[in-house]
Amino acid sequence: MTALADLHARYAARHCCRAGGVGLITPIAPIELVLAAGLRPVRLYGQTDRMPTLADRYMEAEMDGEVRSLFDQFLQGRFAGLDLALLPHASEQHLHLKYYLDEAQRWEPELDMPPVALVDLLQTPAWATSRYDRDRIDNLAQRLGTLGQPITAQGLAQAIAQVNAMRLALRRVVALRSAGRITAADAHRFAALFGAVSASDYADLAGRLADQSIVQTAGLRVVLSGSMRDDTRVYQALDDAGAVLAVDDHVAADRLGGPLVEPETDPFEAVTEYYQLHAPSVRQTPQRPLDEAFVQRCQDAGAQVHICVLEDVDDTLGWDWPRRRDLLQAAGIPSVLLTGRGYFDPDDGALKATIAQAIALAQEAAHV
Repeated sequence: MTALADLHARYAARHCCRAGGVGLITPIAPIELVLAAGLRPVRLYGQTDRMPTLADRYMEAEMDGEVRSLFDQFLQGRFAGLDLALLPHASEQHLHLKYYLDEAQRWEPELDMPPVALVDLLQTPAWATSRYDRDRIDNLAQRLGTLGQPITAQGLAQAIAQVNAMRLALRRVVALRSAGRITAADAHRFAALFGAVSASDYADLAGRLADQSIVQTAGLRVVLSGSMRDDTRVYQALDDAGAVLAVDDHVAADRLGGPLVEPETDPFEAVTEYYQLHAPSVRQTPQRPLDEAFVQRCQDAGAQVHICVLEDVDDTLGWDWPRRRDLLQAAGIPSVLLTGRGYFDPDDGALKATIAQAIALAQEAAHV
């Protein structure tokens, strides 16, 4: 186990159990507001190595694996010490998680779990949406201010600077991975700590990864997209195949690195604009410019093949793949799709076969 793997494992196992703090379900909750209130952000992760034992009392097995795991951990009392948990409306599955948590507490009021706030920030590029989102930001700031310190414009601007520093640190590590100087698995572990440690510690980790990086290696340049991943198995398989992960495109990967939030005028408006227009999620619209930007990132990174890996219950992102496949093929980048990958008991044989297929397609395209 690398030092970074050990750090991530220790954080996931122990840090969330400390008393106090605000839980972040997915890294796209508005962490700036948590920091500006002087509160401790705590990342809450799904656990791919533990089958749910209590969640099935309420939740169907067809629900997203991360959602089932988080729901089970809430029921187990794992997050009981938190002052509050923030649940972004990042997908319909996450919205359903809020419904299940509310219903579980109604039926079992003795359950030891923190209050959960739905962060319902819409992501359509309309003025009315921006006003709706600003109201949600103001309401959340007021609630967090009662738990910690009142959030001022100055305090929020300082918090924005801290989170921007995290984004820059992530960009640095993504560049190292894309250059083949660190492994895809270590880059994923680093991205998974976004918002979990302080900005200074995160930047220090990025510096240590840069100092320990190897000489640039040559390998098939792969783009990975699809479902969000809570373990390193897909990344380790790419590393074992000698591939270089040029682009990692899911909501908790490369896109967390930018753009930066610019608080020159009203920092509350700056945060509103970021989470309306730029925070990565499957609910961003319209889709066509997002697809075109994705293809451009692939071309800029010198990608040779695209692999889309979808969890067995992920019905949303599967609709996007045919359109992206066609756009990528028009740009000379072949694309392969792996569906039905289990969250708790994945078939690594199917994954390795898909990677081998991608390598063969890339080699064939190189000789055309």
